[in-house]
Amino acid sequence: MPAETHQVWEPPDTGSVLEVLADLLAPDLALDAAAEVTLGSVGHADDLSLHHLWNVVADEMCERTIGDLGDEPDWTPEMLEDTTLVEVARWFQSIIASEGVGGVHGG
Repeated sequence: MPAETHQVWEPPDTGSVLEVLADLLAPDLALDAAAEVTLGSVGHADDLSLHHLWNVVADEMCERTIGDLGDEPDWTPEMLEDTTLVEVARWFQSIIASEGVGGVHGG
């Protein structure tokens, strides 16, 4: 059996997910300032961008894709426009924590 199957996995916290999003979308801002950046202000207020962000975070946090976003909140493009990076980070973190990696549940 590969050693990877015997590792204990802890899901990342929201701050770790936020760091990935901030590095990608607001690299010149301090983390506190980046947390308040909206998806609309960086041109990512659409479903395709949201899925791209999910894939980047899932790959970074879990070193492989853990699945799809599943049931998205009922976000319209208008709502995504004002959604902050910290709100996205909280949502992504909750999915990662509940989905686990490769079928291993984090919580």
